[in-house]
Amino acid sequence: MEIERRGCRIFGLIVLTLWGWAGVWAVWIRIRRWG
Repeated sequence: MEIERRGCRIFGLIVLTLWGWAGVWAVWIRIRRWG
C-alpha cells in the first residue's frame, strides 16, 4: 500500500515535469517563430 502511494506520487511528479517542459518548448518555439 505504501509503495503504491509512493509510485502514484512519482508518476504525478513525472507528469507535472513533462507538462512543464511542454510549456517551455511551446513558448520557446513561439518566440523563435515570431522573433
